[in-house]
Amino acid sequence: MYTTKNYDSTWGGRDRRDACRKRGFTAVEPLDRLRTTRRAKRCAFTLIELLVVIAIIALLVSILMPSLKRARELALSVSCLSQTRNLGSAAMLHVTERDGRLPLAGLQWGIPSFTPAGLDDASENYYLYYTDSGTRRVAPMTAQLGQYMGMSFRTDSRANMEDDVNRSDVARAFGCPALSEPQEGKIVLGKQNGWRDPIVELSSYAFSEGILGYRGAISHDVADEPPAGRLNRIKNASETLFAQECEPWPNVDSASLLFFDIFPPGSEHATFWDFWDYVHTHGTMWGASVPFYRHNHKMSAVFVDGHSESVETGESEEMPAIDAWEKNYVIY
Repeated sequence: MYTTKNYDSTWGGRDRRDACRKRGFTAVEPLDRLRTTRRAKRCAFTLIELLVVIAIIALLVSILMPSLKRARELALSVSCLSQTRNLGSAAMLHVTERDGRLPLAGLQWGIPSFTPAGLDDASENYYLYYTDSGTRRVAPMTAQLGQYMGMSFRTDSRANMEDDVNRSDVARAFGCPALSEPQEGKIVLGKQNGWRDPIVELSSYAFSEGILGYRGAISHDVADEPPAGRLNRIKNASETLFAQECEPWPNVDSASLLFFDIFPPGSEHATFWDFWDYVHTHGTMWGASVPFYRHNHKMSAVFVDGHSESVETGESEEMPAIDAWEKNYVIY
């Protein structure tokens, strides 16, 4: 189409270069551009080809989704179990620094020497305390454990303690990763004939009043006294529950998250199944319930010796995991 006389290395010739410029091109010869356009058209997908590709991608996604869901659930379960390990480690540090005492929790029934400063702890060495209108009270469980998990809590007033136990870092440490936010409930020191104006705090884990409070079994190995938070009074620490995942009883406002507070009167030892059976037989609807559907019918638990396990829950409230629950004690 164009002559190639007066050829130069850039344009293929002055005449060819001038002709290209007249047609609106710079360094690309028109026929070369046409060839490029045709090649592009030959490389384009047809509508049928696109539909086939989309169908294949959709099929692969449908195949992979269940596996991805199971992987996510497993990751959340492992993360939750890690949370309980942190609770167990904090409890062991508490025992080491607080004269062999586990954190105090639960109603204190039938103890004549009960004082606002704590049970026979005038020096306030056993637990963490805060000031409430001039009265010294044992701090909420999340603060008692949180102090050994890298968190700080202000103890100079009730308002400051309430603000601190509801901070986001505390909520994360005591919240199951599978939940958007941890449950709200009472897991603090109480007194006979009712709660003593407890602080409501956040926790996805319920704590054993049977060993952390003073209301334990009527008869017990040591001088007919319950463990009362003393590690040396718990004879089977590796199988006795310290805390485990929970959810509040349905339709119960401001329910306690103190899980293990009822077991057969007169029992020296009681399993988690004893507790569950007693609660349902007597129709007691307060405390905390079992999260049957959270981690593929398992719940994370930490035991008094500090180790954690994933415990079977069973299919539902009507079909609990009796065999698994009979191996875990609420008091021993």
